[in-house]
Amino acid sequence: MDIKKIGIASVLGFITQMVVGAVPMIYFYVPHGAEMLEKFPNAVNAEPDMVIGMIGVVIFTVLFVVVLDKMGVSSIQEGAITGAWYGAGIWLFFNTQIMSMLKVIDLNYLMVDVLMSAVLMGASGAVIAWAFDRFK
Repeated sequence: MDIKKIGIASVLGFITQMVVGAVPMIYFYVPHGAEMLEKFPNAVNAEPDMVIGMIGVVIFTVLFVVVLDKMGVSSIQEGAITGAWYGAGIWLFFNTQIMSMLKVIDLNYLMVDVLMSAVLMGASGAVIAWAFDRFK
C-alpha cells in the first residue's frame, strides 16, 4: 500500500466531501436537525459536535480510499460509479437501522439522504480515482 497515494487521495476526498456536502448541509441537514431538536430536545444536540463529526469523516474517508485502492478503481468514471453505489449502500443501511430503532427519521428523509449520499460519494470517488492515477 502506497501511503503517499492513500494520503493525498484521502485529503482530496475529504475536501471534495466538504465542498459538495456544504449545500445539502445548509438546505437539508440543518433544517432537519432543527426539527429533531424541537421533537427530541433531550436527545439531540442543538449544534453538532464538529470535532467528533470531523474525526468520523476523516476515518470514513481513509477507509473509503483504502477500499477503492484495494478494488483497483483506476478511472474517474469507475470512481464515480463505485462511490455512488458505495455511499448509497452505506447510508441506506445506516438509515434503515436508525429507522428500526428510533423515530428521528422517516422514509422521505431516508430517500433524500441516500440520494444525496450517492452524489456526494460519487464526486468523492471520482476525485479519489483521479488522485490514484495522478499520484502513482
